[in-house]
Amino acid sequence: MVAVPEHKKNANTGLILHNSIAEIPSCPAIIGAHGKREWGVVWEYLVEYGIAATIDVSIIIAYCIEVDTYYSSTEQINNEGLSLINDKGAVMANPLISIRNMALKNLIKIASEYGFTPISRQDLKIKQKTASKLDKLFQ
Repeated sequence: MVAVPEHKKNANTGLILHNSIAEIPSCPAIIGAHGKREWGVVWEYLVEYGIAATIDVSIIIAYCIEVDTYYSSTEQINNEGLSLINDKGAVMANPLISIRNMALKNLIKIASEYGFTPISRQDLKIKQKTASKLDKLFQ
């Protein structure tokens, strides 16, 4: 007999999730420091709204690597400058600019798929949590 996977209907979106995740997974060592910070933020959001499933882990790893690449390359550009002088003495654009731009393009694409942007949250019909009485006191 084949085991039927657990199915859970999300109260926020109405989506049925297979093998949903209820706790934030450990961050893989492959992700750099900037990506590790993003890992916690992203998974907190996905778990809070009940839209995280085990199948999402690999793509969230990729997203966090892209975030890390974006910030790391930006730091290097800030240290080295936007332009460099090549072997022949000619001024050229820092190649890290292309790496940073590609990372930004990739992370925006993934962010849009998962509701990490205001417009994509509307498209996914994710209901924002209402503020608790305690939250309202601090506003």
